[in-house]
Amino acid sequence: MFFVICKWLLTISLISLYLLTGCGSKIVPYTPKATISVEQAKQDIKSLLFAQIVRYQPGDSEITDRYMKQTWAQKNIVRKTIMFEHIANSKLYVKKNVYIPILYDKNNHVLEKFYYQNENDAKAFINAVEVMRKAHKTSFEY
Repeated sequence: MFFVICKWLLTISLISLYLLTGCGSKIVPYTPKATISVEQAKQDIKSLLFAQIVRYQPGDSEITDRYMKQTWAQKNIVRKTIMFEHIANSKLYVKKNVYIPILYDKNNHVLEKFYYQNENDAKAFINAVEVMRKAHKTSFEY
């Protein structure tokens, strides 16, 4: 059962990536800058989650030293938690004036996508995530 779920998730991730890259999106060359403190990064991530395009904004979020958790409450409550130590890298795409930072794990699987109308917000989000990723990088490498 576990392998079926993993295979299903891998298939969904690959199809999502294919659709994202195959339907007119372009990669935006960008190198993250980890120049802020961990505390500032946590504040930036929290505020930038709510700076996303309205339909992608979570209802609530929690940012700790170890993870970011987003909660949406439409028909039911949905929670998505991303451990910073699981993030291997990020890339920035643009499609129809929407900037899409995508977080990847060490196997290059998509962990999450975020959607911004403003390129600077997307880059600031990547920078803040990079600070948190670097703060936990060694705890995931074994």
